Amino acid sequence: MTAAKLLTQGRLLRSQNHVSAVDSYEQCIDLAEQEVNKQVLASALTELALLFAETCQSPYLDRAKSLLLRAEAIWSKQKESQQDLAYLLYCRGILYFHQYNFVDSLVCFRAAYRAYGKDGGAGLALVDGGLGRYYTSLGDFQAALFHFERSLSRFDQLTDDLQMGDCYTNLGNLYLLMYQQEPAENYFHKGLAIAQKKEAIYPRYAALVGLGKVEMMRQHWAHARYMLHEAIGLLNHPFDLIDIAYINLNLAEVLLGEQRYDEARSQIHDHTIPHFKELGSSIGLAAADRSLGRIFTSSLKHNPAEQLATSIEEAEDRFLDAMDVFEHQAMPQEYAKTLYDMACLYRTCMEADPQHQYEYKGKASRALKVALGVLEQVNYGAANLIFEIEVLLNWVDQTAWMERAVSRLRDRKLLAESSRAGQLEEVAILAVDLANYEVLLATLSPNEIVNLLNIYLRSISEVVQKFQGISCHFFGGSFISMFRDVQANVAAGKVDATAESPAVNCAPGAIIPSDQLALNPSLRAALAAQEMLNALDLFNDELERLHLEPQSLKVAVNTAPAVISNVGISAKAEITAIGAGVNFATHLTQLTEAGQVRLSGRTYAVLQELIDPRALAVTQIDETFKELGMVPTYQLDELSYYSEPANRPSWLVNSEFPTMIRIDMAIDSLMADVGNMAVAAIASKLGAMSRQLYTVGNAVTEIYDQALLHLNTYPEITLLILAEESSLEVTMNVEAELPSAIATSELEKFKNALQALRQDKDSTLYVVNSCNIESTNNSFTIRIIQPYRGSQRKAQSH
Repeated sequence: MTAAKLLTQGRLLRSQNHVSAVDSYEQCIDLAEQEVNKQVLASALTELALLFAETCQSPYLDRAKSLLLRAEAIWSKQKESQQDLAYLLYCRGILYFHQYNFVDSLVCFRAAYRAYGKDGGAGLALVDGGLGRYYTSLGDFQAALFHFERSLSRFDQLTDDLQMGDCYTNLGNLYLLMYQQEPAENYFHKGLAIAQKKEAIYPRYAALVGLGKVEMMRQHWAHARYMLHEAIGLLNHPFDLIDIAYINLNLAEVLLGEQRYDEARSQIHDHTIPHFKELGSSIGLAAADRSLGRIFTSSLKHNPAEQLATSIEEAEDRFLDAMDVFEHQAMPQEYAKTLYDMACLYRTCMEADPQHQYEYKGKASRALKVALGVLEQVNYGAANLIFEIEVLLNWVDQTAWMERAVSRLRDRKLLAESSRAGQLEEVAILAVDLANYEVLLATLSPNEIVNLLNIYLRSISEVVQKFQGISCHFFGGSFISMFRDVQANVAAGKVDATAESPAVNCAPGAIIPSDQLALNPSLRAALAAQEMLNALDLFNDELERLHLEPQSLKVAVNTAPAVISNVGISAKAEITAIGAGVNFATHLTQLTEAGQVRLSGRTYAVLQELIDPRALAVTQIDETFKELGMVPTYQLDELSYYSEPANRPSWLVNSEFPTMIRIDMAIDSLMADVGNMAVAAIASKLGAMSRQLYTVGNAVTEIYDQALLHLNTYPEITLLILAEESSLEVTMNVEAELPSAIATSELEKFKNALQALRQDKDSTLYVVNSCNIESTNNSFTIRIIQPYRGSQRKAQSH
């Protein structure tokens, strides 16, 4: 069987049997290397990586990352593989999603969406599904619903039944989170029908689990148990262990609902915790701890008095252990739910132990107030949980509940009575105007206009937030935002004082210095303006669905003094900027062509002072204003920041990843320092240069020196540097174009030399945190992973 046929077989088996699919992909990889079929090899590496990523198991997630880096090293040399690169970006987004790295996950999904383009078809539908899962995890259910429904619509047009079944299941899970049982059940049944028709094991399993959860929500425990047992009977492979563990956890919740407390505890201790421990799943163990705490809470009334204190302590310990994990993993809703469960424990204690009811009342009240404080910082999806917590707080401590209500009223009153005099400061005003908005208004129905405006405003607001701006107001298709000094934003409560500077999609060779990006409003506004031109993907897709032409923006930036104050009626006062500079920015958008950014003279002057002249390309356009006469304005052609001197070799910064560098380096002594320079550049971009990263740069130089000594028949070495939340990963890959005995011998010498350095205490390869080597007869990969301190990229910042 050829490698291409094995690849097709693996894809067919993926929904039936993961073990068989993995076997097919691995055979395909071996055979493709023998056939020197790079396209099939890269496809097999990508497909195997996606399968491993979907297992959600740490060892397989690490393998998935390694496989994707190998695939990218191949695809980067194939000029006609844009769709394949887009699919690889999608797979990387899925990998980051399962690693709870939501920041990089969103970056990859958006990059994949752009790479697929308008003719992406099934690819765009896949990315929509990934974005739906991303927004579901953040609790933004409306955005998730939009993406899931659009994914379903696209697969429907392609008549891809199996993918439509996955969409139905995703929608069912979403409606389940929104406490809407009927539509959830309807979608799960649709997904189950397709899975049974196609005899697809894993889609059938997912639909059955969803139906089981619906029955649990209805407290139909017997029906729930039947569905969950049906589902778990479909899984029996090592790749399914985490799914098996979670189903057993659900079965324990069923037993809890039936008040079979001892059996519920046994279910978790015997069939859930061992699997989570084996897989190293801290989140799974936290979920098991929370369930055990709930079981102890429910069984308190049936415990003898002498065991009461022990049971309470056991339940508290379980909840506290779970909360530690959820806090560390930046999962605010799960953290708040656990606090709510702990408050339920104390409420039960108030009834079971009247002598200490005031002590338990205080503990319950504190837990609920902390939970509410956490959820009030979450933008989406917390309304139902907040309502449940408010109800319990009213039962536990009416005084505390009344104090919260009075406090909210007082805050509104103080806001209404706050000084309107404001303060004068220099800010950057970003004005945006949607071209041809009046045409849309005349063409579409009111409902369609409202839907489009919501998508439009969400898209540009995300860009403003990314660059730490403040959205002031909008009217029709126009939008005004301002960019202040970061410390002023913090004082106004508009940004988090600990938030990291925004990650920037730079032009080739471009790096924005983090200190200037964090401090200067004009630079942040100009970068936001440049990125906004590409922010209408979702908006234009919706227009395409309505058979209308895509639209573009007219954007202007003006730096000027403005009065900053709370403006509006008492119930709706918002911080905003007032002054001639705001009006000038708005006027400037009217003179700007669609798809262009216009800078005022003051903004251009500020940028000239901040950055290298090569980083700023503009076209001067003299405009006549009634009040000012003729003044120069500047069309922004390109804004970037070049880090290397003009006489040094440059490298390509992959603009789809704000923290990734890829270099195809010729194995030549002239390139010896480039790898070290690249590590230093990305460390500078992260604002995280440290001794650890300095060591990584030296290790890259050591590896390259060995390549110079031993690899005479290999033309180049591919260097990939990927920065994540708390670690820097460097992968160096060499591959022979045509296998030969000489190339194999050179590769073996290269490998032996590096392994010797790994044992040499004077070598930097000995010092680095983790160094793994993978090799075949004609390819070699060495991967270094080094933790660093200084990055604060957390999921909650989004």
